[in-house]
Amino acid sequence: MKNKPILGVGAPLLDLLFRADEEFVARYAGEKGGMQMVDFDRQKEILDHAASPIEHVPGGSAGNTVRALARLGAAAGMLGKLGDDADGRRYAEALARNGGGTEYLFRTSEEPTGRCICLVTPDGERTMRPSLGASTKICAEDVRNVDFSKFESVHIEGYALFAEEYFQAVVNGAQSAGCRISLDLASFEVVRAFRDKLPGILEKNIDLVFANEDEADALLPDASPAEQAEKLASWCSVAVVKQGSQGCYVKGGSEPAFHVPARKVRPVDTTAAGDFFQAGFLYGMTLGRPLEDCAKIGALLGSEIVGVIGAELPDRVWNMLRGKIAMQA
Repeated sequence: MKNKPILGVGAPLLDLLFRADEEFVARYAGEKGGMQMVDFDRQKEILDHAASPIEHVPGGSAGNTVRALARLGAAAGMLGKLGDDADGRRYAEALARNGGGTEYLFRTSEEPTGRCICLVTPDGERTMRPSLGASTKICAEDVRNVDFSKFESVHIEGYALFAEEYFQAVVNGAQSAGCRISLDLASFEVVRAFRDKLPGILEKNIDLVFANEDEADALLPDASPAEQAEKLASWCSVAVVKQGSQGCYVKGGSEPAFHVPARKVRPVDTTAAGDFFQAGFLYGMTLGRPLEDCAKIGALLGSEIVGVIGAELPDRVWNMLRGKIAMQA
């Protein structure tokens, strides 16, 4: 791996994406937007009624961030667990093909590789219905096989909070190795589940937190985005409150929270927009860029991924992105 590598921690899922209207979502998936866990039988029911082509793309929140980092040229690997099946091999091969590290993608025969159905409505919003499968079998024992000294930073998706022993083992290993730890709050459902505990979790374990507007509102409902960034950063060193098309607020150090606008685009699919923003932000940090530049790089990546279905960009776009980032130095 190259210098300043990043380890992503989360559920490696195979995304199954297809377009659907609001009526389909309401009938087969329930409430539009956000994430709700379902079993494989429920996934099959949704897929059996799909009227548009289904695209299979390696996904998962931290997985998307890791792959984007790797495509930018960063040294990035993934910690998670796959099933010992064709989907698991497809996921690992895709990550390696994109330049990501697979050393800590463990396997199990107990469960199939996790999948996430992503229904994309005409307004570009996605409704996620994951079955975590093999990813739930990752445990603190697996973490003992991870050499955290290889990494400068560790990026954790918020769903890991539901596995308290595993989450703490990752944090302990990362802190012992002197890694910077970032946390993506992941969804408003995660925040609701851990609302009372989150301030303590952030203060004790996290250096950088990412929250979108729904997650920030679930935690701090009576505060403005700038105030939310300020409060989050009082619990950890750096906080980013993402507002989609309205940009983001960033707070770090002694300066007040500041706003960075989004790039104006017409969204086709918001799948992985936050994950790609985080990849850009973290990439900027590996380059030693100021926080404002990190947010601008994040906005650049986010603006590109919302213009396509899924979490993949063509090689020519990655070449363009690397060039633009280099010019901003």
